[in-house]
Amino acid sequence: MRPLAASLALLAAIACSEPVEPLRTLFHVPSFELTNDDGTTFSSSELTGRVWIASFLYTTCTTLASQLGNVEQRTAAHGDRVQLVSITVDPEADTPERMHEFASHFRHDPHRWHFLTGNPTTVRNTIQRGFLMPEPTRHATSTEPSGYDVLHGANVMLFDPTGGCRGLYRTSGDGLDELLRDVDRLLDGG
Repeated sequence: MRPLAASLALLAAIACSEPVEPLRTLFHVPSFELTNDDGTTFSSSELTGRVWIASFLYTTCTTLASQLGNVEQRTAAHGDRVQLVSITVDPEADTPERMHEFASHFRHDPHRWHFLTGNPTTVRNTIQRGFLMPEPTRHATSTEPSGYDVLHGANVMLFDPTGGCRGLYRTSGDGLDELLRDVDRLLDGG
């Protein structure tokens, strides 16, 4: 009698639970080519068939990279099915060599986390036209060792295997936990 009661309780819970709504596609990022931190060309076609997370950072600001290091570790069990792509918002200063040095402090797997830079015009066009983000702007400041700060969004974007943006996530509070839940949903076909 107890197994039957447990089964009925489980069926009732399933029947009364809210269905999980599929993640909407917000936009598709067009193809892009930038320079990886090892100096090679990185094409967005390398992300086809994989779930990936895009972020925008620069090498004199470590806050976002340290949070993404946590995301990289927490998605490691998925192997190369989950990729991270970090694009500089300061391409004038962030050369491939500088990006590589920066990446060495945060990244565990260079096959899964790509630090991208390139020609400043190409990088800015990719950020603005491809990812629909506002243009990052430099502002002089005496509080940064570099003498400037680059104002940019600190949110990250989640993309499905076809390049469809499925969400924009805060990197504070429970935003990264929500991101990781949605990564699992996409990997499970949602």
